[in-house]
Amino acid sequence: MKLSGMPRFIVFEGSHGSGKTTQAKLLKDYLCKQRIPTIYTHEPYSEEIGKLIDRYSIVDNVSPYLLLYLYAADRLLHVRYIKEKLDNSNVVITDRYLLSSCVDHQIQGIQLELIEQINFFCIEPDVTLIFDVSFFERSRRLKEAKRLRNTLFFKEKNMKLEEKLYRNLFKKYKCEWKNLFMIDGERDINEMHKEIIALIERLGCFRTNYSDLLHK
Repeated sequence: MKLSGMPRFIVFEGSHGSGKTTQAKLLKDYLCKQRIPTIYTHEPYSEEIGKLIDRYSIVDNVSPYLLLYLYAADRLLHVRYIKEKLDNSNVVITDRYLLSSCVDHQIQGIQLELIEQINFFCIEPDVTLIFDVSFFERSRRLKEAKRLRNTLFFKEKNMKLEEKLYRNLFKKYKCEWKNLFMIDGERDINEMHKEIIALIERLGCFRTNYSDLLHK
């Protein structure tokens, strides 16, 4: 699938409990401290559609195509919002995007080609970071944070498959998309944060000096 490019657009992807949300917010806070206008957003984006997604995610026999189209409708609104913020010279950091749908809907048995077609309107991020964490570590984190939920995506077999699918997508797209990276998410939070900032600096996404942070 060919996506159109946009500047200053950073996506954090990964399985439930992988730490992507923490790192996305850390990067947003850091860039704001550097006086770089930065927006943090996430998917589901729309509160109304998000409620529908939550409602039907707990139904065992729900049609996978219902969730496919709900997620796509939500993302269409999200992309419009992202474009608006980028056009106004903001950095946009989003917690989940297209790869999350590629994983979730494949878990439900939908072919990747159809998922791509339904999401034809997506714009390509400048940087996509996939956080890779083992099933056992993610389960531990989710239990500790009391974040396990009664949805089909939190079932043990699906959480294990989720991990595998993200790795498969990384292999598939790493030569097609610009700046797609796999991050070892089982390390110290601050260590990962510094690595992400160093990566952003190397890619030249921002005109700022990160050396003070990197040498702490």
